[in-house]
Amino acid sequence: MIYFDLDGVLADMESGLMQNAEVKSLRVIVDDLISSKFTDYKGLVDDDIKTKFKSELESNPESEVKELKKAFSKYTSKVFSVASKPGFYRNLPLMPGSVEMVKKAGELSGELPNILSAPVGDENDLNNPSVIEKREWVDEHFGELVNEVIITIDKGKVVKSKDDILIDDRPKYVEKFESAGGTAILYKDSVQATAELVKLIESKPSVVEKVSNKRWIKTFRIFENTEPSIIDEVKKIVDENQYITDKDVTDDKLVVSDKWIVYISKGTMDHIKSHMSPSVELGDAPGSYYTKDWKLGVKNVISKNEPQVSDKPPFRTAWTGLDSGVKVGFVTIGHDDKISKGELDGYKKYTYERPVRDSKVEETILIKVEDAKETNFLTIVGAKVGEVSGKGLISLWTTYPDLKDGKVDGKDIPMNRSEFEKAGFYFKCTKEFFDKVPNEVSESKRFKYLKTFESFS
Repeated sequence: MIYFDLDGVLADMESGLMQNAEVKSLRVIVDDLISSKFTDYKGLVDDDIKTKFKSELESNPESEVKELKKAFSKYTSKVFSVASKPGFYRNLPLMPGSVEMVKKAGELSGELPNILSAPVGDENDLNNPSVIEKREWVDEHFGELVNEVIITIDKGKVVKSKDDILIDDRPKYVEKFESAGGTAILYKDSVQATAELVKLIESKPSVVEKVSNKRWIKTFRIFENTEPSIIDEVKKIVDENQYITDKDVTDDKLVVSDKWIVYISKGTMDHIKSHMSPSVELGDAPGSYYTKDWKLGVKNVISKNEPQVSDKPPFRTAWTGLDSGVKVGFVTIGHDDKISKGELDGYKKYTYERPVRDSKVEETILIKVEDAKETNFLTIVGAKVGEVSGKGLISLWTTYPDLKDGKVDGKDIPMNRSEFEKAGFYFKCTKEFFDKVPNEVSESKRFKYLKTFESFS
C-alpha cells in the first residue's frame, strides 16, 4: 500500500501559511537569524532545526542559539494557531504535480493509495477543524483517486510489511515509518518523489506480481470509466421510469460490480454530501454521517454479497448491515434498556421536522452526549428497475453507515423514529448541540402553541 502525506506533499501548506502577515513576519525573523548569525542551520528543514538547537542547548544551556530557539518557537506557535482555525485547510492550494503523482502511484501499484496525515490538535476530536477539513480537501481535489484518508500522529501504526510505502516531506515521519518496518521516500518535489517511487516498486517483486494479476486489479474497476454502452443502457431504463426524476445519467452516479449496477440520483448524492460531518443545526434531523469512502463501501458490498430482493413492485432490493471492508462512516444510534423503563437521566427530548417526499413529518427522539461509533458496516436500499448487460440495475433510495445486520446490541432498530424511545433507542450528539436543545418544549413548538391559542381569542 502506498501512503501520501498531505501537508507539503499534496497540499501547499506553506503557501497557505504565508497568507497570514504575522506568520510571514515571524518566519522572516527566523530566516534572517539563520542567514546572519547561525549559518550552520542553513538548508535545514524545520524538524532538523528544532533537533539541532535542542542538542546544542543540552550541551551548553547558555549558548547563543537560545535567540534562534525563541524566534523559532514564536513562529511555530503562530503556525499552530493559524492552522488550527476553521477554513485553513479547506482553502489550501494543490502542490505542483500532486494529482499526476497520485494517479501514477495507483497505476504503478494496481491499487488506490491512501492519505496518511497528522492532525493539528487532537485526532480523536470529531469537531477538530483540521481533521474534518483535511478529509473534505482530499475529497474535493482527489475524489476517487485515493482509497482512504487516515488522520493520525502515529504514522507507523499502519505499517504491515516492507511493501508499505510512505511519501512524506518530514524526516521524523519518514524515520518512524521505516522504524515500524515500512519503506519511505523523503519528498522534495513531485518529479523526484515519483521517480523514486517508480524505482522502488520495480525493485519489489511482490508488488510487481500483484499488479500483473488481472483478477486482483479487477476489484478496483469502480474507479475506471464505465463503458459508454452501459451508461447508454442505464439512461434508456431511467428515461422510461416515471418514478426516477433525475434523468441525467453520468459515470460518477454509477457504481458497477459483476452482478449489480447502482444508480445514485443527484438528490440522493446531495443528501449524502450534506452528511459528511457530525454537525447538526437546531431543527435538523440527526443521523449517521459518512466518510469519503462510502462509495467504495457500496462497491465492496454489492460485489461480495447477495441482496434481499422482493418479488413484488417496486422490487425492493436491500443489503442490510454488511461489512464493506472500509470505514464508511459513523453511527449515531444507541440503545439503553433504562429508557424503556422511563429512566431518562442524561437525555433530552428533541423535536424536529424531517422532509418526506413533498411534505414534512414531525418526529420526537431522545438525544444524549456521546461519541458516534465508527463503522465498516453499510446498508444499501433501492428498487430494482431493470437489467443492463446481465446485471441488475438498482435505483438507490438510501445508503447509510450501519452496524452488523442493522442491529444495535442485537436489537432491531424501529423503522419509525417516533417509536425509538419506546424501544429504548436514542441518538448520540455533541455537547454543543445538546446544550442548544431546550429542556422542555422547543421554541418552535411553543410558538406553534401560542399561534393556536391566538386563533381562539
